[in-house]
Amino acid sequence: MPATSATAKRSGRKCKYIHSHVKRRQLRPSCSYTFNAALEHLSGMLRGSDVYYYRDSVRGKAAAEIFANNLKLVYPNPSDVTAVPNTTLAELRRTRATTVLLLELAYHDNPQDTQWLVNNIEEIAKNLSLSIADYLGVEFVEP
Repeated sequence: MPATSATAKRSGRKCKYIHSHVKRRQLRPSCSYTFNAALEHLSGMLRGSDVYYYRDSVRGKAAAEIFANNLKLVYPNPSDVTAVPNTTLAELRRTRATTVLLLELAYHDNPQDTQWLVNNIEEIAKNLSLSIADYLGVEFVEP
């Protein structure tokens, strides 16, 4: 599937970016983007979990890899779970925290992903809790 072009507004000017059919990976750093679902022509077709981390953060990368590897244990298609380096998301770059992640567990416009979230919410929550414990190097204690 070919890449498609789209635009996003920032400070009154338009910024172009390329959207691939698989994931939104390469965005211009001078632009601000918000994604909650696939672009309209791909609505319902994309699946997967993305764990975003600030590209230059060693701790962020380590945490993202832990979360992504653990999510692969519960997500139906493990190959669709990825740790994604990023420098454009304000949530990742405008922080003083030592480690920041943005977890996109599923595409909410995909019926299979939505059903997976609904049917596995307890398992997903436990998996995320285990990931936090793994990252911090502490024992996970069942509630």
